[in-house]
Amino acid sequence: MALSGVANRFGSDLIQQPLLFKVYPEAILFGGVLGVFVSAVFGILPVLSAAKVRPAIVLRPNDVSNVTAGCLPRLTAIGFIVIALGLIAGQIIGFPLAGVIGVAVTLLILGVLACIMWVIVWLVGKLPAFGSVDLRLALRDLTTRRMRTAITLLALSAGMFALSSIAFFGESVRDILQFSFTNTLGGNVLMFPVLPQELARPIIDARLDTLEGVESRSRLMSFTGTLRNLQRADGSPPPPLNSLTVNIAVRDTDDPNWSIPGISAGRSLTEADRGALVAVYAKPQFTPESDMPPYQLSDRLTISQLGGGQTLTVEIVGIADSSPTGGLGGLWLPPDLIAPRYADFTFNLAKITPEKLNDALLGLSTLPLVLTFDISFFDSILTRLITQFSALPILVGLLSLGAAAVITANTVALATLERRRQTGVMRAIGLKGGRVLRILLLENVIVSLLGALLGIGLSALGVWLMTTFSFDNAFFIPRSAVPIAVILVGVAIGIGAFATYASGSVAVRERIMNTLRYE
Repeated sequence: MALSGVANRFGSDLIQQPLLFKVYPEAILFGGVLGVFVSAVFGILPVLSAAKVRPAIVLRPNDVSNVTAGCLPRLTAIGFIVIALGLIAGQIIGFPLAGVIGVAVTLLILGVLACIMWVIVWLVGKLPAFGSVDLRLALRDLTTRRMRTAITLLALSAGMFALSSIAFFGESVRDILQFSFTNTLGGNVLMFPVLPQELARPIIDARLDTLEGVESRSRLMSFTGTLRNLQRADGSPPPPLNSLTVNIAVRDTDDPNWSIPGISAGRSLTEADRGALVAVYAKPQFTPESDMPPYQLSDRLTISQLGGGQTLTVEIVGIADSSPTGGLGGLWLPPDLIAPRYADFTFNLAKITPEKLNDALLGLSTLPLVLTFDISFFDSILTRLITQFSALPILVGLLSLGAAAVITANTVALATLERRRQTGVMRAIGLKGGRVLRILLLENVIVSLLGALLGIGLSALGVWLMTTFSFDNAFFIPRSAVPIAVILVGVAIGIGAFATYASGSVAVRERIMNTLRYE
């Protein structure tokens, strides 16, 4: 109940909206029954393990016994847990069988992930120590209980992945939106006229002439045509065309510094190309390039059905990695080749200095039948949506990170207990308690750092895959999210260090005679 209240308050503060808090008896009943059942099932396993301890082992208190409950009792306990969790989940969604299957599949996935982490821990244990005795001991101890270390690593990486992915993806989406409008479209003010373009364009230009801070104005037009013929520059026969549809973008601008982004071969279009029969080929990002002819420099393309029965033959003078049509691939053509009235869609844009942006928006808003938008307005809406939708995942990530801290502390406590004799021997031969604690600290910091790198690395990989289809140069971590990544790594190291000091400092201060009394 207390945790639910904290979650409610956290969500309200995060999305800046009040959330109604209500007590549901069904939820309390489900939680109570599940808690008692899980405690009872997992409480039996230690009893079964203790029943297998022989008297001779009890009489050797310095020898830590690794007696386990056995495979069959463990599988039985897991089966009970799957059925209990599945029935409760099925009761919530209305399909008990689906709940049981879902819980079973989830546990299976967790088992596979734990096995992967086991392999990673084994590989880390094989790393060289570079002559450091402390590092060699830490790496050896790291692989003593690989499965336990793997589960700790899985919990840490899951919490780090949840928090980092929310931050990285949110910042990446904002960067993609800002990049697409500001750079590809070429402006920070977008105007949608209800009137036809022939009537609206002079009105918009006349108003822009009266405003201060207007650096440039642009018009981005989208056309479609049909590829009728492809003449290779090297004389080789072209592939079958089959009336391939070609996406075409035309940008009419007075910005002398603008150029087509992502040019990888040849050149971009310039003002001198206005009206010339040249084109820049933009590679597809979402459509497989095998579905389109692989255009090359100096190829000549004949395109028909451009509006009014117009047919053009253009020469490829450049190849770009960025697409003007949202990743579908196409051609950039210079203005004055196709009549603007045949455009499928037209963007009217202006680039205005930030100091004069508000005054310009106010002046443009008085134009009749013209809708004016500040591109940063879209970013603010997206920011609010991302904040609201990420409230629950952030809370889950924080809870997962808290659980990882508890698991890490538990792991350190168990490892310290199991190495009680080893710690006593090291102190007996002259090692100080501080150095023994540093070895434990080094071991757990390695686990924490590895968990942070795995979680953040998976998030960065997802960002790279997403930005591959949106940017000329894909990135792993947005610049604005780099401090968050550094903080998360620091938090992971802090969790490992705190858990080590909290659980291991008491053990290393134990008297040597108590540890080695029976030696």
